[in-house]
Amino acid sequence: MTPELENLYRRWLEDIPTTCRPHFYNLSHEHRIVFLMRTPLVRPLPARSPLLPYVEACRSILLYWFARTEDVWTQMARALPPSVVGAKLTSLADLIQNVYFTDCVKCESQEKDIKHHRDHTARCLRDEFALLKRSVLIITVGGEAWDTIRGLAGPLSPVPWNYQHLKSTAPRADSSLMDVHGVLFENPATSRFVIPLTFPGGRINALRNSYIEYLEEGLAALAGHYALMRN
Repeated sequence: MTPELENLYRRWLEDIPTTCRPHFYNLSHEHRIVFLMRTPLVRPLPARSPLLPYVEACRSILLYWFARTEDVWTQMARALPPSVVGAKLTSLADLIQNVYFTDCVKCESQEKDIKHHRDHTARCLRDEFALLKRSVLIITVGGEAWDTIRGLAGPLSPVPWNYQHLKSTAPRADSSLMDVHGVLFENPATSRFVIPLTFPGGRINALRNSYIEYLEEGLAALAGHYALMRN
């Protein structure tokens, strides 16, 4: 584990109440792609200390969650551009090894107490994104993650592209998730990009294409943007 990330996790464990069960999934903070999700899956965890076995247990839970919609997550891994990731991904193991994963709410939560956990882990999320200086692409999963990233990433603007699935209304940063699923956004001041996605395996009956096609359109827009900048 990188020392910077280890220090961050240890600070969190000092601040987060001992009655909570936070999830930490990463061994490095230097990945260039970040997935932001909603809340951790509720599963048995070992004691918080020592730290590394605790993180490994959290990673195992994340892989268990991936396996529930394995076809979608494997396709997402294969779609991510090697030029950004730094490797060609072909499996779930590759995905968790080369991409950073985190949650809007760090602790296991029930719907009735999610606000409590959101409030006391909000600072953790801000500190975390300040540490992820090498990240260039953030992929949000679900409505809460899309709402959260708009407060973390600064002003976002849609990147022009021939999106095949868009409705007649032009995408905006304040659009609902269903209207911008798979659209690439940019904060020009930080050169960070965001692709919001709905929840895999959820109700996407209003969407025309397959789930992965929306991500691929956003990634194509990213490739086109980089090509334009090189010319």
